[in-house]
Amino acid sequence: MRKLMLTSLLILAACSARLELSLSPDTPVSVRDSTSVHEIQPGTPDHQALQNWISRNQTGWSKHYATPPSGGILVSDGNIALRFFGNGVLVHRDGQLWGKSVQESEYNFLRKAPGT
Repeated sequence: MRKLMLTSLLILAACSARLELSLSPDTPVSVRDSTSVHEIQPGTPDHQALQNWISRNQTGWSKHYATPPSGGILVSDGNIALRFFGNGVLVHRDGQLWGKSVQESEYNFLRKAPGT
């Protein structure tokens, strides 16, 4: 059983990649979902939270070959575009579509409260 787990981990590690992702520090970030569009301004707690999320998630990306979902939350600053949906996130980089598993709680701060 231990050998199987180790082999599985090695296969997963071999299939994942590191992507150099970053936000433009002085550019507002556009956040769109099915019900709203808003901007996150540089220097705000949400901008810092997104920057922290990106810094923590440079590794573990895998090529995504399926058609990307149309829903979710699209986050873009002109330099990077992330699409968060359910337990996943996608990004275009180097002409490829990359995906990663995430928890929805990691990006809940991107959801705009009604009336704000």
